[in-house]
Amino acid sequence: MSLEKQRKGLVLIIVIGTLLVFSAVLFQPLDRTIRRYADGLKSKILMALETAFSVEIRYKSISPSLLRVLEIREFEIADKNHPASRLKIDSLGIRYRLFSLLKGETGEGIEEIILENADLELDENMVLDFYRRVLDRGKPSGMGERTPQLEKLPKILGKNINLTYRASWGTFYGKNVFFSLLPEKDSSLLHLTASIEFQGAEKFPLSSLSTKVEVTSRFRTPAEQTETVVTMESTQTDRFILEKQSFQLMTEGKKIHLRRLPDRIPLDLSMDYDGENIQARFLCEAFSPRIFFQFIGGSSPLNEWLRVSLSGRGEIAYRIPTRELEYSGTIDGVIKNEIIPIKTAFKGNFRGNNNRVRFSELYLRNPYGALTFSGAVSLKDFIPEGSFVAKDIRYRTSYPINGSGRLSRIPDGLRIEGNH
Repeated sequence: MSLEKQRKGLVLIIVIGTLLVFSAVLFQPLDRTIRRYADGLKSKILMALETAFSVEIRYKSISPSLLRVLEIREFEIADKNHPASRLKIDSLGIRYRLFSLLKGETGEGIEEIILENADLELDENMVLDFYRRVLDRGKPSGMGERTPQLEKLPKILGKNINLTYRASWGTFYGKNVFFSLLPEKDSSLLHLTASIEFQGAEKFPLSSLSTKVEVTSRFRTPAEQTETVVTMESTQTDRFILEKQSFQLMTEGKKIHLRRLPDRIPLDLSMDYDGENIQARFLCEAFSPRIFFQFIGGSSPLNEWLRVSLSGRGEIAYRIPTRELEYSGTIDGVIKNEIIPIKTAFKGNFRGNNNRVRFSELYLRNPYGALTFSGAVSLKDFIPEGSFVAKDIRYRTSYPINGSGRLSRIPDGLRIEGNH
């Protein structure tokens, strides 16, 4: 019985050994074929990306590609048309559809791209050119040929991205950027969160800005038109601090339209930018600017003038090349601050520029009487110049004072002249 078991064991070992030998003989060529095919597939996917995006791709290593996912380590992209724009990624994942790639359908074949721990350096011209080349959905070139591009934009996810974006009007720095770019039928949907810093160009109104943002944007191409909702946490610039705000942003080429979204603050605010000019409009009712806005630095004395309850409407225009500022409007409100310690009501029309604001029949009234002023106030020292009419003034007098006169600047202060 023992001898019979030994014979059976020996036969089993011989059978298994034979199978192993035959497996090695048969599957070694197949394994080599699979590896060659996988390497060819890697090259095909990268060539498809290079062709579609018109970029040059370099990398350290790529994981096997038989499971419909490539993982590329120490990945770097350089734009062939804009060498200064670069993308460096620790880990890049690409999910693909095998049979679509084999048929040459790049847009359908590349399903999802995942970027992790990446550094991006972009400029304004590169981004606009990129979207013209890649997202025009196959428009013919001038010679009647179709430029290489994606038929369909893949889903793109970004995790822990650091971004530098240079434009003619300034440079943006994005830290801890997380985003998703999802293709839709006729457009793309972008959702992004990031910490943002901005340094303005020489003639741009702002020198610096820092905030945290959440962005939701729908667009066909940024070079054509976008619709975006931007929510900013507390924002600090070199000139002012702005509390949390949400805006709707619409762009068309270099034109920008910005509108503040309604909330509990009674202020309607909109702005237009065309590359050289900024125009803003406001409408408010019983609104106090200090609720969400204050000046900093050398402009801090202006904060006293934000302690006001204001109703009215107005327009502001700023010409960037010449730094010229103009504004006008109608106001009605109440103010009390260190400069005007008595609660004072006012209303009137105003018009001004960088240096001074001019009032047309500005009417002021408080418990001491009423005053109508027509003239200008310097924004350097706030000294008024113009004519006034006083009615029922009872400040330190036992009887009312009525009359008119003029205010004028003198070397050491202000001169008041009455009409007799």
